[in-house]
Amino acid sequence: MQNSFSCSCGYTFQASDVESALTTSALLKQRLLNKIAEMDYFEQAIIQTSQRSFNAWVEEISYEIGRVLGTTVTAAQQLIKGITERLFGF
Repeated sequence: MQNSFSCSCGYTFQASDVESALTTSALLKQRLLNKIAEMDYFEQAIIQTSQRSFNAWVEEISYEIGRVLGTTVTAAQQLIKGITERLFGF
């Protein structure tokens, strides 16, 4: 097994230096992948929380609109969701 690595820059690296650099690179790669997965998890949690909050708001406002207008809550919900889908795309 070769104990050194000759670089095109003219420097000769010891095998232990190369191994250390590769190990560090692999560790950094794994940490980066873990951070990306963590960010994705938090983004999904934010989206779900936002959707639940919006749905709760629609339900509350639908009840009040239905009560004031004398229509059903379901009809009011469909009206509000239709408007928000056209305006905001969700």
